[in-house]
Amino acid sequence: MIPSATLQAALEYAARQWRVVPLHYPTGLPAAPCSCARPDCDKPGKHPMIKAWPENASTEPSVIKRWWAQWPKANVGIVCGKESGIFAVDVDGYEGLTELHRLDALHGSDDSPITPRSKTGGGGTHILFQHEPGLKNEVRFAPGLDIRTDGGLIVAPPSIHQSGTLYEWDALADPSEVPVAECPRWLLQIIRASAIKSTAAVVRDAEVIPQGTRDRTLTSLAGSMRRVGMTEPEIYAGLRQINQDRCQPPLPQESLQRISRSISQYPPAPETVEITVGKNGKDNGHQALVDDEDEGLWEGPEFESADFPEPEWLAKGLIPKAMLSMIVADPKVGKSVMAHGLCIAAAIGGFWLGERVPETRCLYINWEDPPGLTRERARKQMEGRPLPKGYFIREPPFGKSLTEMSPWIVRKIKQLNLGLLVVDPLAIAARWKDETNPYETGVIMSGLQEIAVKCNIAVVVVHHSTKSGGEWGKEVRGSGGIFGAVMSLLSIKRRADGIFDLDLINKLTGDRKSSLQRNTKTLSWVITERVDAEGNPMSGVQIQREENMELVLATIREAPSVTIGELAATTEFAENTVRRYVKQLIREKLVVEGDTMAVGPQGGRPSTGYWAVPQIAPD
Repeated sequence: MIPSATLQAALEYAARQWRVVPLHYPTGLPAAPCSCARPDCDKPGKHPMIKAWPENASTEPSVIKRWWAQWPKANVGIVCGKESGIFAVDVDGYEGLTELHRLDALHGSDDSPITPRSKTGGGGTHILFQHEPGLKNEVRFAPGLDIRTDGGLIVAPPSIHQSGTLYEWDALADPSEVPVAECPRWLLQIIRASAIKSTAAVVRDAEVIPQGTRDRTLTSLAGSMRRVGMTEPEIYAGLRQINQDRCQPPLPQESLQRISRSISQYPPAPETVEITVGKNGKDNGHQALVDDEDEGLWEGPEFESADFPEPEWLAKGLIPKAMLSMIVADPKVGKSVMAHGLCIAAAIGGFWLGERVPETRCLYINWEDPPGLTRERARKQMEGRPLPKGYFIREPPFGKSLTEMSPWIVRKIKQLNLGLLVVDPLAIAARWKDETNPYETGVIMSGLQEIAVKCNIAVVVVHHSTKSGGEWGKEVRGSGGIFGAVMSLLSIKRRADGIFDLDLINKLTGDRKSSLQRNTKTLSWVITERVDAEGNPMSGVQIQREENMELVLATIREAPSVTIGELAATTEFAENTVRRYVKQLIREKLVVEGDTMAVGPQGGRPSTGYWAVPQIAPD
């Protein structure tokens, strides 16, 4: 059987390490113009036939041949982005060609390299350039000009257009004859400047920048403005608008001037350099980008006055948001059960290790266990109730490392609005050749940290403990950098009496020890003993009472004054119970009794028994 032209082309593209996917093809039928058979299809012959195509696109000849054996008429798509090493400028018809010629003439044709370009079936052009980090898919960065990069694709020759016209390579710019060139610097600056303008255009509809993140966010935006060549006055003007529209409360003008002045000292559009780091300086296949921008560099006075956020918690004192946490134990102790229980607690807004977890969408990725086992755990932990929405599970991504899966993970965090990511187990996900090598492990751990910070998500990894156990901080198997990257470590150890010890090492709140029991029926963990500040064991009743008092105190802090009845209604405790807790808080000088005006049927009247938290002078 003679291979189809699109199959031959797909194999040629794959040989260049361009990842390909089979696309639906136009049928020529008015009632169903696309092979997807949807009468309302708005992209006939242009969308992938396979699911999860950004992850499943391939350069493997056997995979590609299997696709075309199933769909011999398929069009062929090239997936753009880092893994293919290319991005594309999509020139839309006459408008795009006119704009491209105008820009080319404005900046000089000598700076326009020869690079592969194809004619689209709709009368447009695709121009390929070497991949550029930091670019995003964008529609109309200039009139008639779009960008296709990470997460985007182009329809490639010799696919057929809905009009019946074939896609074909330019005779003078065929990839078999012409290598992919770097994008001209002037064109990159136009693309990046457009991204900044697009951000400014929707700033009024963007999310609020809360206190604690204002300085860092505005500094980052200022850096983006500077990279595309904006001057200090232009940066200051942009920051003033964003500060006014989004910052709650706005920063003082002096802070905006400081940020603008500091950022404008650096050159625009810094160069990037690819480096590889591996064992003994050898290439181990991991790559990183070193950027010459100095975002995050502080001088003493600025550092002292910077607006850093207070830590936020997914599970108070245990799992911080926007940071990396780890659960570590020997095999068969129950670390995966504990991590999965956190996901269930997050999805339903339940309790985990005695702490209330706010309802949060979560993703659990298990590289080891079959999905049936994960489902059985979930059913037990839900105690017969239906599995909740907002609880997402990824089947074991066999053959793919955490590095390979990271782009998909980041996309899903944004698409699904996730607040928790669990990776289980770390060693298999990372596919380390030598987990004692600090360089090799550092690539993975720093990548997880970056996901946590930039996506503002709690990231929890499950890992094995050392065979010899060890002192606090030495239970983690592998390089010391693995433990060093973690903000909160929960180490589980089985005792001979069937009780488990939980050692918590938390860089934000300090360390503590607890004792646990596991319910084998519901796969839940119950704290049976905790050590207090003096080192004395605390009973379960004492722990629950302490947690209830914390809830009452947190409720009081949310209002200037509040009654016993209001506290009882909010916390769902009995009024007598609330009254006991409040009296104890008064004795500890955390709460005071005050007078207020109670509004009832007869209007306002003086009343006592209202509680307020004493004001604490700012440091």
